[in-house]
Amino acid sequence: MRITRLLLLLLLLCVIVLVPACWLFPEGPKARPAGTDGSARWAFDVASPRAKTVLAPDAIVVEITGEDVMPDGRLAANRGKWTLSFSSFTAAQRVPVAVDYLRNVTVGTAVAPGVIRALGAPPGTFPDSTNIFASSVGKGAAGARTVDNPVQCAFDSIAGTHVWTIKLKVGSATETHRVRWDGVWLEVL
Repeated sequence: MRITRLLLLLLLLCVIVLVPACWLFPEGPKARPAGTDGSARWAFDVASPRAKTVLAPDAIVVEITGEDVMPDGRLAANRGKWTLSFSSFTAAQRVPVAVDYLRNVTVGTAVAPGVIRALGAPPGTFPDSTNIFASSVGKGAAGARTVDNPVQCAFDSIAGTHVWTIKLKVGSATETHRVRWDGVWLEVL
């Protein structure tokens, strides 16, 4: 009887200690297995039909932001999301559509579109984020890289086109790579 109570007390103590520890110390991002799931193109393919339903058939992607993106240009296997902003000339609106690492889709609030600058040529035709990230390999500091999220592809008025901004931590240094939407590496800051 005494041993049973002692075991029950130990089990209760483990639950009290371990359960909060899981919330206080979440698991870090894990790399995905080989393949393209989790890339910006994958998110675009998932989000585009929803954007065309919410806005209009002429909805086009104008900006992409990624959170918890790994150095290969894909979302982590256990967390993260791509948020694609779509605009429509017909609906005269812009709406963010988020796709998380599990392929869940969330549509944000529609706002006025501002100036609509389509990503890609023709619109919606652009290299995958894996190609964009690969174009920065061998540029900047040498060493193991981690992504300092978020990453973003937005219109850059100085470049006159869409540019990816990718912040990387290499050792103790942080560098920002700028890559044109079509995969041409521009510079490291």
